Amino acid sequence: GKRISIDLVSSNVGAQLSAALYLLKDKMNPSAAAELRENLLRRIVDPIEKLLADKKRRNHWLDTLNNWNSVCIAGVVCTILPLDLPAERRWKILDGLIECSDNFLKGFDPDGYCSEGMGYWDYGFGHYLILSAALRGVSGGKIDLMTQPRAIRAGEFPGRIEILNNVYPAFADCSTSAKPYPFHLALRDWLTGKSGGGRIEVLPTMNMMQMLTAISASGEKNSDVTEKKPEKPAFSVFKSSGVVVGRPGEGNEKCRLAVAFKGGSNNEFHNHNDVGSYVVLVDGTAAPVQDVGGEIYTARTFSSRRYESNLLNSFGHSVPLIDGKMQQEGKNTQCRMLDFSNQGKLLRAAFDLRNAYRGVSGIKKLVRTFVYDRTGEGMFTVTDEAEFSTPQKYENAIMTLGDFTIEGKNKLIFSFGGKKLAVEVECNEPFEITSAVINEARSGAGKPCRVAIKLKQPAEKIRMTLKMVAQE
Repeated sequence: GKRISIDLVSSNVGAQLSAALYLLKDKMNPSAAAELRENLLRRIVDPIEKLLADKKRRNHWLDTLNNWNSVCIAGVVCTILPLDLPAERRWKILDGLIECSDNFLKGFDPDGYCSEGMGYWDYGFGHYLILSAALRGVSGGKIDLMTQPRAIRAGEFPGRIEILNNVYPAFADCSTSAKPYPFHLALRDWLTGKSGGGRIEVLPTMNMMQMLTAISASGEKNSDVTEKKPEKPAFSVFKSSGVVVGRPGEGNEKCRLAVAFKGGSNNEFHNHNDVGSYVVLVDGTAAPVQDVGGEIYTARTFSSRRYESNLLNSFGHSVPLIDGKMQQEGKNTQCRMLDFSNQGKLLRAAFDLRNAYRGVSGIKKLVRTFVYDRTGEGMFTVTDEAEFSTPQKYENAIMTLGDFTIEGKNKLIFSFGGKKLAVEVECNEPFEITSAVINEARSGAGKPCRVAIKLKQPAEKIRMTLKMVAQE
C-alpha cells in the first residue's frame, strides 16, 4: 500500500467498471455504488494525478513510444469520463494524458510502419482509436486526434503491410494468424471519414469499453464522408524501415506469388533478430516459406535471456549463420538499403546486412538482394553475396511451418496449406542441405522447421541464389 500504480490490466478494468457504474448506478445497492466509485478514485483517478505531476516517479508508460502508452491512456481516460468529477479536475487530467498520448505516435516510423508487428498494431492502435473516439465525443468534435498526419499514416499500416487476402507477415512478436480486429478498422474509417457514418457493428466479443465506443460512434452521422473502396497497390514500401510488400497487382492475374521482406534493424519494439527475413505467399492463401512468428511469453521473453529463444534470435529466421554466429541484437544493427527499383513487373531491393553481424570479424561484403518478378506465374529470388578477409563457414536458411522434400542436389519443395513452393539453389561453392525442428513454445500451431543450406567448407567469396516459383 505504499504506492498505487496503474498498468495495462488495471486501467482497462477501471474503464469497464466505470462504464458499469455509469450505466447501472440507479439499479445498484447505494453502498456498493459508493464503494465502487471510491475504488475508481483511489486506484485510477488519484494516482494518475500524482503520476502526471511528478515526472520523477511517474509510470514509464506515460513516456514510452509503444503500445503500452496508448492502452493505458485509453483505459484511464475511459475510466475518468463516466465518473462525476468537477470539470476543472477532469480536464486537467485529460489535457495531461492527451499530451502524453503523442508519445505513442512517435513510436511509428515517419512512413507509418509499426515495428511492433500487426498484432501489436491492433492492440496499441486499437486503443488509440478508442481514445480518439472518446475525446472526440466528450469535446463535441473539438479534440480529434485522428486528424494528425502521423496518426493517419499509422492508421494505414494494416492495408499497406497486408500481403493479400488478410494474410500479414509475422514480423516482431506476432502470431502468423495476426490480423486487425474489424471493429478497429471500422472505427478508424469512421474517425478519418472513410466510411459513410453508418452503424459500427457491436460484436459479442467486445468488452464494455469497445461496445460503448461502437454505440457512440454509430450515433453520429458525418455527412461529408463518402464510401471509398480501398485499393491494393502492386507494392508497399516502408523505406525508412526497409520493409517491402510485393503483390501481383492489376493486370498480372497469372502471377501466383506475393512477398514481404525486411531490412530494418535488431533494435525495434518487440524485436526479433530478423534483418533480411522474408515471407512468400502462394495463390494468395498460404505461405510455404514464412516468418514463423513469436513465442508464448514467459519471464525469459522480457529479460536479458530473450535471445536464447530460437524463435526470437536469428536462428529462427530465413537469414544466414556466419562462422557459426547469429545476428546481434540492439543498437548499431541497422541495415542499409543499397538499391531499390520498381520497373512495373520487376521489383528489386538490395540491403547491406553487415551491421547485424558485427560479432563476425573480417566481413568485407554482405549484401542480400531481393527480386520479385511478376511476369507470368511469378518468381522470387534471394541472392546473398559475401566476401571475407579469411575463409568463413556460411549457412543460409529457409523457415517453414509445413513440410519439405529434396529433389536432386539443389532443389527443395516446400508444402503448406495445400500450396507448394519450389526453391532452386545456385551457389559458387559446394553445399549440403540439413534441417532442424525448433522446439520452442510458439503462439500458433505447428513446429517450425529450419532448412539449412550449408557450405561444405569455409570460403572467402560466396554467391548463393534461391529461386522460388509456385509448384503444382
